[in-house]
Amino acid sequence: MFFTTTNGDDTVPLRKAHDIKPGDRINGVDVINTVRPTFGGFYIPLADGTRIEVATLDTHIATD
Repeated sequence: MFFTTTNGDDTVPLRKAHDIKPGDRINGVDVINTVRPTFGGFYIPLADGTRIEVATLDTHIATD
């Protein structure tokens, strides 16, 4: 699935959180593990130590 940014120029892949795997990139940073549970939702751990928090496994995330 793809979506178009607000300026209409770029398209980026849009994937469900549970489809994102290690080696994928989000905002230019490598994903280091699959989606993990946390209180009140889930998170995707990134190589730089940050997390992308999502409410459900079906939340759509833009990947590089």
